[in-house]
Amino acid sequence: MPSNILIIPTVFFALLALFFLILTVGSSKKRKIMATSRNLVMTLLLISLSALFGTISISIYGYHALTKEELAATVIITPIAKQKFSAQFIMPDGSKQVFTLAGDQLYVDAHILKWKPIVNIFGLHTSYELDRVSGRYSDLDDERHKVHTHYSLSQNKVFESAAEICIAFPIAGR
Repeated sequence: MPSNILIIPTVFFALLALFFLILTVGSSKKRKIMATSRNLVMTLLLISLSALFGTISISIYGYHALTKEELAATVIITPIAKQKFSAQFIMPDGSKQVFTLAGDQLYVDAHILKWKPIVNIFGLHTSYELDRVSGRYSDLDDERHKVHTHYSLSQNKVFESAAEICIAFPIAGR
């Protein structure tokens, strides 16, 4: 569980509720009705506050689990000539790869394993692997007749994944 500042008031109010519960039991043994009532009301109030802060804390954790995102790569594009550009991939681990590509757009293939949202709460998050990068032409005739460039971004793997996603990014200024 990630650190959450609301855990502190949750525990604080729970401990105060325990303290007032002990006072409630003590005053009820002495048959002090007003003190027992006051302590019981304080106990219930503090349990309510503890439950409120605990619920908010768990909700924040669930929100972070459901909206978790990871950086796949940072790509720096440098135009070289007409319909030719360089794409530098900076991976999250700091490794860099540079590719010279032909076309008007950057095209990235990736394998993605997406879980149902409820499973994210239990720590299983979407997994991905960048597979290939290639250049792509915006004009269909260019796509059919001009040279194509493709490079692998993946590493050798034992199992192949079933899901695949392809994303094309237009190059600025084209």
